[in-house]
Amino acid sequence: MNKLTIIIPFILSTPLSQAILIDEHTFKENGGDITDVRQGLKNKNEKLRELSYAKEYLSVGAIPGCTATWIGNDDKNKWSYILTAAHCVDYANTKTSTKSSFTSWNNKVIADGEGTSFVPKERINRPAGMGGASTDIAILKLPFRAVLTDANGKPVVKPVLNDSSDEMNETVTYVGYGTWGVGLNQHGSYWPEKGDRRLFGQSKIDSIFELDYGIGASYSPVGPSEFWARVAPGDSGSSWWQKKNSRNVIIATTNGHGGSYSTGARVSKYKDWIKSVYPEALFLSELKDLPEKYDHSFPENLRTYKAGTVILQPRDGKLYECKPFPYSGFCVQWSRSSNQFEPGVGSNWQDAWKLKN
Repeated sequence: MNKLTIIIPFILSTPLSQAILIDEHTFKENGGDITDVRQGLKNKNEKLRELSYAKEYLSVGAIPGCTATWIGNDDKNKWSYILTAAHCVDYANTKTSTKSSFTSWNNKVIADGEGTSFVPKERINRPAGMGGASTDIAILKLPFRAVLTDANGKPVVKPVLNDSSDEMNETVTYVGYGTWGVGLNQHGSYWPEKGDRRLFGQSKIDSIFELDYGIGASYSPVGPSEFWARVAPGDSGSSWWQKKNSRNVIIATTNGHGGSYSTGARVSKYKDWIKSVYPEALFLSELKDLPEKYDHSFPENLRTYKAGTVILQPRDGKLYECKPFPYSGFCVQWSRSSNQFEPGVGSNWQDAWKLKN
């Protein structure tokens, strides 16, 4: 996997300040020497690589030629839904048959085969005032192949998408695969000593444009500053993350960059379209104090539910535990047209579940 470029600024020998503290978390703090960037990135960049594998970013993976993010499966684990950029998928209209695959953070094929690519109508017929950046968002619907899990084998919780309008002047995080670099010195031959070329970097949102559908963050190649990372050639579809209510949520998909900025398509403006493609997508406004300790977000991985399984019900933000046998069999009995055992919602939900919070 090799599609996200994060450029790290040179760190100057200046008096200590908050900005230097931010930059010390990058190249120089990790022991890098700007006179030998290749070697520094090879073996002194591990802290940023490790940050990219934090649990909130394990939904980030790759499709052929691009970075992408798994945003969930359907209730029967037949289809997986992958968020990326429009320029990363084949499309002729808003809905196009395609073939692709999604590989997870640990190089496991999670979704693969004949599916569908979706792009919003604004990508097909761009309104006046909108361009390539503000319309560069897509969803792939691909056949499910495996449950996305963390290092302990526990299913990864689907990420939350942003539908608020307060991204400006807040820190943004990039995570993905691709060419590494320092300042404006980037090269395809820069690799870590071991493992995938995956990295974590941050900047700050400082522009909203193209009828408010586009979003941008500056980059300072020298530093020190809050704008210490940038996406670059090879990013192609990675999600942008921002803290909202103590949770990391997806605010944009990467479109591209210039020498001193990154650009993306703003997720909040496409909420209705995303819901039309994948109704089970989780948005920030739908969740209230989302708990951390649960096995699945209902109805994901429905057929795996058993006695003791704890699920999050997105409709009310509460946790429910599947009751012991013989009631546990009711926990897997659900469909949109027959939801009497749906936790907290169905007419007979208490036969299958007990409320935990």
